[in-house]
Amino acid sequence: MSLWGLRDSLPCHRNSVQFEIALGTARGISNVRMIHASVMNNARRKSVRTKQDYVHAYPSCSRTYATLCIYHDRLKPEQITAIIRLKPDRVVRKGEPALKGTTPANGWFLTTQSRANSKDLRFHIALLIRKLIPRKRNLTALTKKGCELRIMCFWESASGNGGPYFDHAFLQRLSALPLDLDLDIWFVGDKQKPE
Repeated sequence: MSLWGLRDSLPCHRNSVQFEIALGTARGISNVRMIHASVMNNARRKSVRTKQDYVHAYPSCSRTYATLCIYHDRLKPEQITAIIRLKPDRVVRKGEPALKGTTPANGWFLTTQSRANSKDLRFHIALLIRKLIPRKRNLTALTKKGCELRIMCFWESASGNGGPYFDHAFLQRLSALPLDLDLDIWFVGDKQKPE
């Protein structure tokens, strides 16, 4: 039996050290560091397949959050609020001063920033999805009026590599809504990071 066949026959230990010990003991190998990264990845993939099993202490992430963004050239933020029936955290109006010039469109924003300490981006997006699933018709009504709807995701690396992870079941849930997904990924040393 190969190492990988043996790995699949063993129970999935979420603690990678236990998994290394089990695999090393079974094969009589004292040093299994060379497969440590693969074992970690496999254990993580198995651990995130359930709906509520998030990796809140995501090791490669420094911080993350997600924001529902709704834009329209003419539809005012109050009109968007009336249609979606959610209170925004922030709005901007077309023509207001911005970092470069003026705001090109009306904007409506609902964010998870400062609402959750999880470093798993899926958890932040799921918080938004939970509020939006019962309002799917409202979102569709906004798209029919010409609104641009997206979930903007901020993700900051803790070490200069890595990135967010999305499992198949999670992507299926997200695809049920008329939303685009936009990833804003920052690495160590990047300048002008969002606060």
